[in-house]
Amino acid sequence: MKFNPMKYLPKKWIQANGNFVPQLRIPLLMVVYTLLGIYLFWHGQPLICKCGYVSLWGEGSQNSQQIADWYSLAHFLHGVIIALIFRVFFPKVPLRYAFLVGIVTAVSWEVIEHTAYVLDRFRTETISLGYFGDAVINSMCDATIMSIGLYTATRLRTYQILILIFVFELLALIFSHDSLILSTIMLIHPIPAIKAWQLAGL
Repeated sequence: MKFNPMKYLPKKWIQANGNFVPQLRIPLLMVVYTLLGIYLFWHGQPLICKCGYVSLWGEGSQNSQQIADWYSLAHFLHGVIIALIFRVFFPKVPLRYAFLVGIVTAVSWEVIEHTAYVLDRFRTETISLGYFGDAVINSMCDATIMSIGLYTATRLRTYQILILIFVFELLALIFSHDSLILSTIMLIHPIPAIKAWQLAGL
């Protein structure tokens, strides 16, 4: 017997196709990301930038402290890539499962990212030398941006998704000397030549 958690929810919340009714989707998403924010705040992360104000964009010492920064492109692509994976490898699986995977991986990453081991690895192996974690507002926005990226990709053709990935990675490399691909490489298997190139551009 398959476990179906949806059957325990009020029937008026669920459409005939098994999806949540449209008016519930964003509020439920915000509840999940708010719970993430509460956890990170309880874990010791600052609610907003230590500079004392909230800005739409942050760079330099305010990377990962404001609403968005160049790393927001990586979070957007996180969602895009999940949508692409489901389209290519699981074309018959309902999109709600792609969104579920996106939400779970986004929240999981924000939690894992703020463990002592990963924070120390960022400081020692990447160009984030003084990194002590995200402000809560930034983490919540990162997860939200992932959701926007996933939704955007579901509205695009496959070749458009590939172009989008290339353009966003290129922009991140040009303006921040970092990207989703480079960050992943440097966390898993650091390459000194890449770090030297990145530091030279700071």
